[in-house]
Amino acid sequence: MQRSAAAASTPSGAPLSDAAKNLLRTVIDNGRLVALPEIATQFQALVDARTGVSQATIESAFPIDATQVADVKAAMERRKHRQRIAQRDHETRFRP
Repeated sequence: MQRSAAAASTPSGAPLSDAAKNLLRTVIDNGRLVALPEIATQFQALVDARTGVSQATIESAFPIDATQVADVKAAMERRKHRQRIAQRDHETRFRP
């Protein structure tokens, strides 16, 4: 059973804004629900560009501690001239 856009909420349970409901309703009405992940990706890129945030995932061949993560983020902020670097994961990825 498909839920109506008017009754939708975020994964945290918070209600959607009217603008979000309208977008979701339009996407569903036009049969483009499969495009929703790409729409979300593009929207996040626009928000990041407007707010001066860069998304980053740190991958390392060796485990790194919080101080090293902070150093990498600071270096990226200086290099990219961004206000802050948003770390998508709460854990750094380790690839042996």
